[in-house]
Amino acid sequence: MELPEKSQQQLFDEEVYRLHDEGLKYPEIAERLNASYNTVKAIGERRYGTYHEPPKAPLKSGAKPQDWNQIDNDTLPLVKDAIRQLQGDGTTRPRRVTVFAVERMLHLSSKKISLYLPRCLAEIRRHEESQEQYWAREVAWAANQLRAAGSPLVWRRIRELTNMRPENYRACLPYVATYTDVAMLNSVYTRQ
Repeated sequence: MELPEKSQQQLFDEEVYRLHDEGLKYPEIAERLNASYNTVKAIGERRYGTYHEPPKAPLKSGAKPQDWNQIDNDTLPLVKDAIRQLQGDGTTRPRRVTVFAVERMLHLSSKKISLYLPRCLAEIRRHEESQEQYWAREVAWAANQLRAAGSPLVWRRIRELTNMRPENYRACLPYVATYTDVAMLNSVYTRQ
């Protein structure tokens, strides 16, 4: 069985394609084949489309994939240190431990710990406290400050340091015992 011979048009088209693949432009191909530029261009665009160069590889853009487990492991010591700083060392005023406070301290974008860092989130949750517990830590800090300065331990001075309302002070009193010693606790309770 013989293959049918190619027509003149098919042979001409193949020659245009071959010359184009060699890197010649349509005006040069038209000149070589002694044909009209518009004809050569129409044949080339029928095969290659409007653009004749192969498409470039797309640039890699957008968000890069992250290894969140590794980031979680690397961030955990920083989170523990941030928690220690927020709780204070007795001389610096304590701050309430929350996910937002830790994220802000570590300059992480909002919700990053909650969404992607489960170990860090668990560590923060272990140290999270209610507002009343935080106020109790603040009262203990203020009492230590007053004791170190030799000032009398009275509600007015604690309030000056903490800027706490009387109802908040009363709400936090049940928790004060966990943050201070018995002698200070007795004086805090008796001098409200």
